Amino acid sequence: MHLEYRYRSLHLVWHFGQRVCEGLPLEVQDPEIGRKWIVHPFRFRVLKPDKINIDWEHTEAKWIAPEDIGQFETVPNLREAWQRVAP
Repeated sequence: MHLEYRYRSLHLVWHFGQRVCEGLPLEVQDPEIGRKWIVHPFRFRVLKPDKINIDWEHTEAKWIAPEDIGQFETVPNLREAWQRVAP
């Protein structure tokens, strides 16, 4: 799927604003399902945090400080993805 379409979707559905930066892709192994993913990390400015809703794929949403990522159960390699786009 074309990246510009994804950016537009992020803006319309999640109310993400300006793309702040793009990090280098990283390979992520997910041993739970035996799958390899190529993650393309991006950092966006969120325009309306109160408008973000979760759906059936999620159990909760929470804003956390980047330095606290390791204290939460997240997708594999989230810390490394964040480091590629961190200020």
